[in-house]
Amino acid sequence: MRGGGPSNPRLPPMQVWRCCAAPGLSKAPAGVAPPALCPLYTLEEHTKQAFGIMNQLRLSQQLCDVTLRVRYQDAPPADFQAHKVVLASSSPVFKAMFTTGLREQAMEVVPIEGIHPRVMERLIEFAYTASISVGEKCVVHVMNGAVMYQIDSVVKACCDFLVQQLDPSNAIGIANFAEQIGCTELHQRAREYIYMNFGEVSGAAGRHRATPRAGAPRRARAPRDPPFPQAWPRGLTASGLPPSCCPPGALLSGSG
Repeated sequence: MRGGGPSNPRLPPMQVWRCCAAPGLSKAPAGVAPPALCPLYTLEEHTKQAFGIMNQLRLSQQLCDVTLRVRYQDAPPADFQAHKVVLASSSPVFKAMFTTGLREQAMEVVPIEGIHPRVMERLIEFAYTASISVGEKCVVHVMNGAVMYQIDSVVKACCDFLVQQLDPSNAIGIANFAEQIGCTELHQRAREYIYMNFGEVSGAAGRHRATPRAGAPRRARAPRDPPFPQAWPRGLTASGLPPSCCPPGALLSGSG
């Protein structure tokens, strides 16, 4: 550097640097020294911590700007308070609902139908925590809700869970269910399983026709919570799994 001053220090490798100039200022005016380079620091835990705080606010019903009033068949309606921005960040359906001028955008209480309250509760929790518990007795309903609200990461988590549960007694039911909801990956995996185990699957299907009630999923009833509706496709059972709705260890995490 002229004038005997210290030379510019060499920038460390792999360090991201940004110009501290004002927005839109591409270069310094004549006679003005160029702006200094400033290191850019990224706090990797910030997003997780921020969502954690927002979830605490939700649980304490603070700063919430929408209430979802969920009605499903004969189940009693349930209200869930949340933040529109969080719901919109995880679901394209909620994003469209709250940002495109639909009537729901100005509503404080939004009626929701066609999804069980306990499923909606889990989808809301996923929006804040990126984690959702899925078990044998509720995976179909959670997957239906995730498809309805286009939460692809939850759909994939449910798909992975069902793939792990494939056996001769449920492969046909899972394949039919996947086709009904348009889940191509699950449908393909189930069909591959059927082709690779055709003899066993055929035998299980024959036994099922001979005894229509055999293998019917048991309903997990809890005195405090309404049970999930009995909407399992024919043959969709996973033998050997606990009867609880979400057995321990069935926690699946997504990326938002």
